[in-house]
Amino acid sequence: MKFVKAGTLMLVLLAGLITAVLPVYAHGFVEVDPYTIILGWQNEPPVAGAENALVFRIVEGNDPVSGLENSLQAEVTHNGEVKQFSLQPGDMAGDYVTEPFMLSDGPYSARLFGRIGDVDVDVHMEAESVGEEAEPSSNNAANWLILGGLGLLVFGTAVFFITRRR
Repeated sequence: MKFVKAGTLMLVLLAGLITAVLPVYAHGFVEVDPYTIILGWQNEPPVAGAENALVFRIVEGNDPVSGLENSLQAEVTHNGEVKQFSLQPGDMAGDYVTEPFMLSDGPYSARLFGRIGDVDVDVHMEAESVGEEAEPSSNNAANWLILGGLGLLVFGTAVFFITRRR
């Protein structure tokens, strides 16, 4: 019983450390019955002075909806300036990507319009605001090293307790 409590405590601590280390990115979403449209950046976090593209993920329930690149268009608004984009299929089924464009700091909003099957779509969404500076690239590697070390610690502790019982 003591080992179960110790193992549970370690898993809770590991989960807390993982959530403290990994960055969280905001994604906007909207329901257009029966579809869900999720908006995010192709490269996160979005950084001023870098090229990036908006990604729209479209799902029906949990299933990605493909083949919409010719029936949907997007507009991106930043500081009162509106740019219109056609969409291209993304790397994953159900993803649709604008062409890359240069970012400047501040908020961006997007409008997705057209048709999904028999459903007319005209939605406005807020994208994650663009920051002025990128995080150092070594920060991401450091996060993964920490997670790998924590994973090895949990694995080693589990092996220790399992072999100790015998």
